[in-house]
Amino acid sequence: SAEKKMSDKPQFSQIQIPDNEPITLMMRVKAEVYVGVKRDGVLLFKRLLPKGTMETFTAEGKLNVSIAKARSVELALNGHPLGAIGKGAIKDLEITRKGIKVK
Repeated sequence: SAEKKMSDKPQFSQIQIPDNEPITLMMRVKAEVYVGVKRDGVLLFKRLLPKGTMETFTAEGKLNVSIAKARSVELALNGHPLGAIGKGAIKDLEITRKGIKVK
C-alpha cells in the first residue's frame, strides 16, 4: 500500500525549527563510534566517542554531522527523536531550520 511506502523513508526531514530557536542536536552514543561535527561551516570536532557519551550541539544556521556507523548513535533534534537514520556510514547529515538531508 502507499502508506507502507511512505514509512520506509526516514520521517525526520519534516522537522521545522522556528527562527527564534537555535538548532539543537542531542547525540547519545550506543557503541563506540567516530563522529565529526561542523557548526555553521566550521569544524567543531572529529573524534572517536566512547559508548555512553552524551553530546549536545547547537547552531544558528546549519549543522553537518558525519557518523562512521549510523546505528551506533541516537539523535534528537530540538527534542524530536530522529529514530533510525541509517545503518552504515553517513558522510554528511545536514541539519537546517527547514529539515534534514543526508547528502
